[in-house]
Amino acid sequence: MLKSVQHSVARKKLLWQKRARSQTETIDILARLSNVKSVIIFMPEIHEDFGLVLNRLNEFKRFFPGAKFSGVIRANYASFVGNNTFQQIYVLGPQNIGLLGLPKREFLTAISKSSYDLLIDFNNEFDIISTYLCSRIDANVRVCLAHPYREPFYNLQIRADSCETLDEKINTLFKYLAILSRQSMPTEQNQLPA
Repeated sequence: MLKSVQHSVARKKLLWQKRARSQTETIDILARLSNVKSVIIFMPEIHEDFGLVLNRLNEFKRFFPGAKFSGVIRANYASFVGNNTFQQIYVLGPQNIGLLGLPKREFLTAISKSSYDLLIDFNNEFDIISTYLCSRIDANVRVCLAHPYREPFYNLQIRADSCETLDEKINTLFKYLAILSRQSMPTEQNQLPA
């Protein structure tokens, strides 16, 4: 019950903050994805999803050779991640979560020291913590699997309605990233509202 109330209040706070800072920006997705140097990945909170994404990370990294990869991982999964998986790891534990169920200022300050060309949220379902972090981190392109609660915070959502499993959704996500990260078109045609 308490977690449900926290989630509801946190979501309302998140939407209120987004509206307060709201400004529509147009970005050139193709140009941004063709020159990715830094990536931050939000690893899933659900155990089975975490393992699946961890096993597919090297496949994902091939889309952006030479990029620096950072990861946000829940503390209970930190031991599963090898030293060479990410150049920078942000471990999110209970001590980093405030009263509303959102990351505390210290964690946010640490993760916000860098800016990123690409942010990927691999959570299959809406995760308030990842969405909150996404809203606060400086990232040019913010990608997630489509969900109505995520819409205001990510500028590229991948709809995979016909897919039943996270693995199938990741395949769809990878298909789009492969196309977008390698294709070049005249700039006027690449403009998409954020």
